[in-house]
Amino acid sequence: MIGQAPVHRSFALALRMVRPLVAVLAVVQLGLYLQLAVRTISYPFPLEWMEGGTVDVVARLVRGQPLYTKPTAEYVAYIYPPLYYWVSALAARPIGVGFVAPRLVSLVSICAVFVLIAALIRRNGGDWIEALAGAALLAGTYEATERWFHLARVDSLFLALLLGGAYLLQAGATRRSAVAAGAVLFLACLTKQTALIAIGPLLLVAAIAAPRRPLIAGVTGGLLLMGTSLWLHARTDGWSTYFLYRLPQLHPAAEHGSRWFWRYDIIPVLPLALAVTAILLAATVVSWNLERRWTAALCVGGIAASWIARLHSGGAANALMPAYAALAVAMPIGIAACRERPVWRLAGTTLLAAQIALLLHGWTGIAPTAGDREAGAQYLSFLQRIDGEVLTWHQRFVATRAGKRSWGLEMAAEDVIRSRDAATAAALEADVIRVCRSGAVAGVIDPPEWLRQAVAFGPAVELFTDPAVFRPVAGARKRPDRYFPIARLSMHQPDQAGGHGEIESHASHPERPAAK
Repeated sequence: MIGQAPVHRSFALALRMVRPLVAVLAVVQLGLYLQLAVRTISYPFPLEWMEGGTVDVVARLVRGQPLYTKPTAEYVAYIYPPLYYWVSALAARPIGVGFVAPRLVSLVSICAVFVLIAALIRRNGGDWIEALAGAALLAGTYEATERWFHLARVDSLFLALLLGGAYLLQAGATRRSAVAAGAVLFLACLTKQTALIAIGPLLLVAAIAAPRRPLIAGVTGGLLLMGTSLWLHARTDGWSTYFLYRLPQLHPAAEHGSRWFWRYDIIPVLPLALAVTAILLAATVVSWNLERRWTAALCVGGIAASWIARLHSGGAANALMPAYAALAVAMPIGIAACRERPVWRLAGTTLLAAQIALLLHGWTGIAPTAGDREAGAQYLSFLQRIDGEVLTWHQRFVATRAGKRSWGLEMAAEDVIRSRDAATAAALEADVIRVCRSGAVAGVIDPPEWLRQAVAFGPAVELFTDPAVFRPVAGARKRPDRYFPIARLSMHQPDQAGGHGEIESHASHPERPAAK
């Protein structure tokens, strides 16, 4: 015993040195993200190629128009539930319709996620340093999620509500708290459908200790979701059901399969967190205590939700946020479980410091530049010089700043067209072709191949000379690239129907925007 005392003291001394390092790394990680969010939240152009579509939906709600309707050239709904758009529309009323309001909703939501991760860690045995480290672990996955946290997209609000419901389900002890947990989990489902996958393990594990509370929560959330779904179905002539439940099932599975999820999405990003979590979950099988049970449920639910969403052909890196959040909670809890074993706790804390340090990279070149802003301004000037409306396939809403209307297409339309619902897809394509042939638009920016085959276009105009500028810094790097003026027929040349006409440009060719 006497000989062991100096050994324990040396481990204790080493732990006192490593823990402040963890705190410093965590503060740096969180600070790097937050300063970047503040710098980019007011950027007047899309940070991600579908952000403009979110603003389009918010604008419709502000104008009192329906969210889910029959797909047409004028507007196609997304496959997401309505809550995020409702909240963003409320924020847009005092702020104004644009990118700032929905991004602000996402920024507040991701900050709430950081707080909830810390609260879950504290509740399950971790101290304030471990809680701070958990929040930093998620902040460090900003690059791995393709810079999604404060975008005008649904994911951060969804994650905040999911973790909030999980915390209420664990922390509460009364029927009232169970009702509250069910209501919050319902709101998570009303933000993104993958919440349904994550909620199952939480309710199942909660039922082991106290069956009544998860039953109350599940019934509350289920009734609210069913009632809301029926209400939306009735108000939208069934189109909400089509977009939220039917259309996602009509898409193919991702070609890369499930192996990519572990090989590229999880192991390279959070290898040490995954290792510590795996040990914790293995120990859970041997020693089934309260904290480990809840951590296991959160990990199974979060990872399953991300995995299944990633298997969907439209599942991008934003689908990984629940899995990353679960690992960010689990690793510090696993280290805290070794509190009575100094050697193991020192090893775990060292791994925690190393994991945060591994994530401290990639923080340069991820904000729009002055050249991007200048290119955006020149793009708007190009649109203003066109005599007539312009159908823009990608980057919705941006054209409204040039006095043009925004067409609700891009990914929303592609979700319909690529589905196995051939009738709805054909009707949407026919309506887009009709609009182009009717003279309602002067030209199309980046028309898909099927539209170029159906409509007579004049020579394309390249919009940018620099291949790097005005590309979104998050998600897919899609930008407007080429403007195709629609040709029209005069009375001197034969047209496709056998008549006579001369092909002329429907609008003048303004010079392309010069871009640095």
